[in-house]
Amino acid sequence: MSIRFVVGLLALAVLATILERPASGDACQYGHACAESEKDGRGCCPAPKVDAKKAADAKKAADAKKAADAKKAVDAKRAADAKQAADGKQAADAKQAADAKQAADAKLAADAKLAADAKVAADAKQAADAKQAADAKRAADEKQAADAKLAFDAAKAAATKPPPTGFACPTGMVHVPAGTFPMGSPSGQGGDNEHPQHEVTLSGFCIDKTEVTVAAYTRCVASGKCTPIRPKKDGFESLCNGARSDRQNHPVNCVEWAQAKAYCESASKRLPTEAELEYAARGTDGRAYPWGNDAPTTQRLNACDRTCRDLVKRLGVEGPMMYDGNDGWPATAPVGSFPVDGPFGAVDLAGNVAEWASDWYGAYGAGASTNPKGPNESNAYHVVRGGSWNANTASWVRGAHRGLSSSQTTGVGLRCARGY
Repeated sequence: MSIRFVVGLLALAVLATILERPASGDACQYGHACAESEKDGRGCCPAPKVDAKKAADAKKAADAKKAADAKKAVDAKRAADAKQAADGKQAADAKQAADAKQAADAKLAADAKLAADAKVAADAKQAADAKQAADAKRAADEKQAADAKLAFDAAKAAATKPPPTGFACPTGMVHVPAGTFPMGSPSGQGGDNEHPQHEVTLSGFCIDKTEVTVAAYTRCVASGKCTPIRPKKDGFESLCNGARSDRQNHPVNCVEWAQAKAYCESASKRLPTEAELEYAARGTDGRAYPWGNDAPTTQRLNACDRTCRDLVKRLGVEGPMMYDGNDGWPATAPVGSFPVDGPFGAVDLAGNVAEWASDWYGAYGAGASTNPKGPNESNAYHVVRGGSWNANTASWVRGAHRGLSSSQTTGVGLRCARGY
């Protein structure tokens, strides 16, 4: 062993002794009191004895706190993660909702534009269709007017032709020349049963200038060729002229269709057809009334005025009047009292009494016809034309108006016709 190694060991031992001995004035490590016998060479108490239970409890409390702190940290992180997730979902939902709204708004706008475009297209088509329909109607109306004018011109030309050589209408009758005319009313005018307007061609004929009078019918009864008029007991029998001596020049009324037919045949005549009565009243120019197109007045015909309204009111019927005035007659007037001739010279073709036609009542056909005689099959009604003294509406006395009746009334009489 070398001297240098021994000296080193001694130095280390001295150093260890120095390190174990506190420096002068150093404080003891533990500050609790202890018995003198327990103190070390420095006069310091040894480390206090540790209570194992207390230490265990302290450790347990420290562990619990550490676990609680760890759990709290975990919970806080979990809550933060959950909030972050919720915030993320809320943001995603908000974005999804915003995207959905944007898509819905875009679709709504697109649909609105599509609908607007469709409406514009539909309106344009409707306008085009309406124009096309209007143009078609205008063309049809122009053609109808042109055809009517041609018919009128032809009828006017025919109207200047006299009856056949050697023929003359009997006394009391006027001549109606052959002609073609539009029978009925144009679309949109007149009553439903006046449609369709159609072309009718008639041979020339004669027609009574006036309605058949009470006196004329009474003579026929006296001859045995006609049957007496027997008024219905309906409260209006007092207005039947046949039994009144003061009405011999009034039109006979309360006459049945069969009686009217028999009367005309007794005079070698016949009842006029519905077409003949309309043609006699309207002529070739398609006038609304026998006198023209002006409205009815007390100077033009015998219809329901103030005195007529008061008369029927006394008989228990309330109703309006056609015009406010006094035409001079509460009920019928003597024939020919209104010197306003129809286009061919017959009078009282409007008002006073309506007149039986030979035709059964039926709907018009659409085609042109020549000398039409109405439906072939009989029914409950015959046509009456011309309106009467108790007509309270102007349309009832138009030349195209169609009336019908199944039996006698105070407002229906007759006039007769005959061919060449």
